[in-house]
Amino acid sequence: MICFVAIRHRSVMSTQKVVQFHQQLRESASIFRQSPRFFAFIALSCVGYPMMTYLAKLVPIYLSENQYSGEWFAWWQINYGVGAMVCGLMIVKVMDKVSHQQLMLVSMACISLLLCVMTITLSPLSIVLVALLIGVFNVTNRIARVNKLHHEVDNSVRGRVDGGMKLFTTTLQSASYVVIAYLAHYQLTEFGFAIGTFVIMLATLAMWLLHRDSLVSTGQTRFTKPVSR
Repeated sequence: MICFVAIRHRSVMSTQKVVQFHQQLRESASIFRQSPRFFAFIALSCVGYPMMTYLAKLVPIYLSENQYSGEWFAWWQINYGVGAMVCGLMIVKVMDKVSHQQLMLVSMACISLLLCVMTITLSPLSIVLVALLIGVFNVTNRIARVNKLHHEVDNSVRGRVDGGMKLFTTTLQSASYVVIAYLAHYQLTEFGFAIGTFVIMLATLAMWLLHRDSLVSTGQTRFTKPVSR
């Protein structure tokens, strides 16, 4: 409080340009049209986040239906958090040696493999142990994606790009909750893990095809805001 009072704040008046909503939508669409395959690669890597929220709802329902203790879910959350912290300890050194797009692709592939293991075993112990590694690779994927966007996308349009990706992930999240509701209603919760694995594997395959065909930008281009008409 004392520091706040002691610091003198100098107000600066700025003019704000009013842009109509439909014009903003056209500008946002034109940004994504500059390189649709690049943004498709980024969007596919975003599938990892709604998948984690999907598992956060699916795992406790599965454990509860099979009469497992709530401690297993608590350990699942703890291990996921520990995995995220482990990623923070080594991510800087890893990104110095591996490109962002390769790191995103490998992380998604590892998440796919781990979900396969979880789907095959479906034991509380395997679910808890796999959560540790999923935490590592999911955060690795997210950090690599943020850094990729930082290098490729101009700051003037970064908000539009992040908004588009957020809309995409929110839509997937909403759809995943509907899937869980139907599975729980018909007592088919265990099939939810197979569905999640299939979606992640499909996204990883599409990312690999884009990366293999060299359709992802390598850093020479920065996406800028289109001129308003």
